[in-house]
Amino acid sequence: MPIKVRVGQTDAVKILSSAGGGSVESFISKNVIGGIASVTQLDVTGISTFNGNINVTGVSTFNDVIKFNNADVIFQGAAAGQNITFDASENDLEFTDLARLKFGEQDDLEIWHGTNNDSHIKNSTNDLKIRSDSLILKRENDTEAYLKATVNEDVKIYYNGNEKFATTNNGVIITGIATATDFDSTSDIRLKTNIKPIEDPLNKVMQIEGVSFNWKEDNRPALGVVADQIENILPELVHGNDPKTVNYNGLIGLLIECVKNQQKQIDELKDQLNN
Repeated sequence: MPIKVRVGQTDAVKILSSAGGGSVESFISKNVIGGIASVTQLDVTGISTFNGNINVTGVSTFNDVIKFNNADVIFQGAAAGQNITFDASENDLEFTDLARLKFGEQDDLEIWHGTNNDSHIKNSTNDLKIRSDSLILKRENDTEAYLKATVNEDVKIYYNGNEKFATTNNGVIITGIATATDFDSTSDIRLKTNIKPIEDPLNKVMQIEGVSFNWKEDNRPALGVVADQIENILPELVHGNDPKTVNYNGLIGLLIECVKNQQKQIDELKDQLNN
């Protein structure tokens, strides 16, 4: 049988029973108001059950299990209003503004919520790891996602509910406009093999149709080529299927060879005229 402490107007603190090795070593009653007991010290060995309110001032030692039956537990900080509460009705641990949760001997990890709805998780040593095979970051009302990450699949970033960035096994897919000061493409000869000039470049260019068009998503006007057409002429420049994409860098090499080819024809015509 656990130790039971009765709190009331008549008996400030009264031991009802002590069995199974449980005992109250010492207590000093201070006052009782409306069934609330206040003591300056409470040293308990054994299982203790508190069914009323008890306020303790001073150092108290509990050497076994402590049970608070359907009761809130409040830890009051030195600063006014900075409390930590176990809310029995909500089954949660509540921190007021400016109350911090710290881990580690040197307070290496800290979780904190300020007074202006600003919050932070601070990790001062090594890495902060979140271990999961799937991670989703959403709005506070659990509706719109702005980041999804799945192991061995992809990482997706959203704007206003629309996917804008996604990783693939070959690289990344960007939906919309990508802006940068410069874009450098890997072109080191040490990474290439089977290098040879583009054959019949002018004939290939003559088959390609440069077009103006509008993107269906936002009706934005643009200029370019159509991947489905390029696929019939230069299949090595078209990738994917839904949607199809074009490597425009490959078209640059083709156009360079066209200019050189045309310049050769111009030079030959000049020679004929001069002779």
